[in-house]
Amino acid sequence: MLATMVYSAVYGYRFWTAIGLPGACFPFVLNCQIALLGGNLVCHVGVLLLHFMKGGCNGIGAWVFNSVLNGAVMLLFLNFYVRMHIMRRKRKRKVKEEVVVGRNNGGQNQIAGRDDEDDDEDIKLI
Repeated sequence: MLATMVYSAVYGYRFWTAIGLPGACFPFVLNCQIALLGGNLVCHVGVLLLHFMKGGCNGIGAWVFNSVLNGAVMLLFLNFYVRMHIMRRKRKRKVKEEVVVGRNNGGQNQIAGRDDEDDDEDIKLI
């Protein structure tokens, strides 16, 4: 049920942006997927508690495999999410430093330390 609701919101958002309406100011799809994986983690903890409180079940091997798989996917998403925000902060800081350096050069309109090769590297990292 959770997956259906999350992916309904994701595909609704993709349709929304595909027809030309404004997108969200944050990575909506990624946040939805992290919320889905977090919900799965909560459900896995609930199943584990029921397993130990109610005397066990035959499907615990499948539960362990599913938990490990969902945990690995969640770690990959969180790793990407954190790296994306760190890179965004570094870019903002770099732009601010360039603007300050540009102002200190006698009010000239050039930005110090800017070359086309840095832009290509940023695009490749994304």
